[in-house]
Amino acid sequence: MTRRAAWIALSVYLLAAALGAPSFAEEGWRQFIISDVVGAIGSGSTSQLVENDDWAKYAPRKLFDGSKDSAWVEGDGVGEQVWFTVDLGTADLILTNGFARSASLFQKNNRVKRLEASLWVGVTAEIMVSELGRIYQARPVPGKLALPLADKATSQSLALPYDWGKAPGDPEAMVAEYRAAFEVPEDEACWAEYIVCLEIREVYRGTAYRDTCIAEIAGTLPRAVAGPGGRCAVEIAGYCKAEAGAEWEFLRLSIEAGILLFTYLGDRLYDSGLWYVGDGRLALESDAAQSTTFIDGELAGDTLVLIGEDGHKESYARVEE
Repeated sequence: MTRRAAWIALSVYLLAAALGAPSFAEEGWRQFIISDVVGAIGSGSTSQLVENDDWAKYAPRKLFDGSKDSAWVEGDGVGEQVWFTVDLGTADLILTNGFARSASLFQKNNRVKRLEASLWVGVTAEIMVSELGRIYQARPVPGKLALPLADKATSQSLALPYDWGKAPGDPEAMVAEYRAAFEVPEDEACWAEYIVCLEIREVYRGTAYRDTCIAEIAGTLPRAVAGPGGRCAVEIAGYCKAEAGAEWEFLRLSIEAGILLFTYLGDRLYDSGLWYVGDGRLALESDAAQSTTFIDGELAGDTLVLIGEDGHKESYARVEE
């Protein structure tokens, strides 16, 4: 890794650069800035390596790009944090430690030996955006977790035994409190998200560099709330063009005000209704025609494959609507 690099300490800079936003010194709230978004996952960090003015090369988004050849890379490591949005009920993190592209890079750079994980509920408003990203104000869910990591370049599962019942049971009440604390107009859209924050507490030292690296992170949901392939509703939602096996030309799976709505489209409206995920299934409950249940499937990149109860397979490609 070329050493012509600049270290950006974001922990102070991000707080100072939230232009156009009010003061964020309200007692009981912590600020998170989501600087990167990959699919349904938003992320940010207190620091990252910026090499030859390339801000994207080692950014937090690299943790969620599906490739162990890239990594979030930052400084000495201890005390630095990375955070990202998760779904309610996330049970585990699947993490690939270090710079896992090669055995050589893995050994040369620091790897994480121990993390401390905390869970937060963050609220934001449509207007709360700076040039650095979307600004969330958050409150913690009680309890922090110590997560020891093995010194290996293969993926490892880290349990997140959070008591999700201690998370705010009424997000609307928290949103109302947020509006009052930060003087957000009533006509401005606000929403809440769950955020996991990982703080590096101990590292395995690299043989050549002090950079600390993590290659990949993914979350898993309990089967009771997951759809095909273990995916959540937000990941599955989208506008898809049928490639094989379907009776219709397009399938739209949308989420509007917390309600999951589906539509089949061809040269005319084919059908519509509600859709649900859970127990590894995706169910389409039709308003007029026969309802459909898919018992398995896979989402890889922009390709969605669904398998019906009778074994038939439907393949879709994500497209712009």
